[in-house]
Amino acid sequence: MHIVEDMHWQFLDKISVSVIVLNLSKQIVYINKSMMEFIKYKQRDKLLNKPFNILNSIPLKIYSFITEIMEDGKTFNFVSEKLRVSHFNKIQEISISARKITQNKEIYIEFYLENIKTPQTNYKTNLGILRKDGFFFESFPNSIVLTDKDGYIIDCNQTTEKIFGLNQRDIIGKNYAELDLFTSEQISEFNKQIKKIVNGSNSKLIEMEVNRKDGKKIWI
Repeated sequence: MHIVEDMHWQFLDKISVSVIVLNLSKQIVYINKSMMEFIKYKQRDKLLNKPFNILNSIPLKIYSFITEIMEDGKTFNFVSEKLRVSHFNKIQEISISARKITQNKEIYIEFYLENIKTPQTNYKTNLGILRKDGFFFESFPNSIVLTDKDGYIIDCNQTTEKIFGLNQRDIIGKNYAELDLFTSEQISEFNKQIKKIVNGSNSKLIEMEVNRKDGKKIWI
């Protein structure tokens, strides 16, 4: 099986998030266009089926993160971190996620790298692509919540359920203000950002501590 031929991987080539997929032997079985741009490498075919350590232009912190995950192999399912790295003489804030997937009884590890400073306009395009492929939407390692202009939730993916400890039936159709997850100040900030998007402006990245359904505090 050549994993890159799968429809799932074809969609990954259309998004701005950088993606690389390794098998348990630490060989590169897929790398998307955004990742090629990130490492400034043009010949993708020369990387496929090669050991991951061939990528000498990856920042050390990211390389160490991927190496540590690969040492765990089968024992993990999903992990995500934010890293501040130096990359080609620029300091970047990178969100990196890893998830285990299984196809045809083979185990692979997907890594997603995203520059936190990426303009929000990219997300609008990405979400449209994600939703066309139901599998990709559901398996995407970051939480995706689709709302209307008034904040009523139209759809969300499985990662959202895991992060907040809720089922889709508890979320879809409700306004995010009704979920008992956010403070009044956070809801007010959400409303401001949604209004910006509706008016055609870019929203800003927000980090906040919120409640899960079980009462535990988490950062999003």
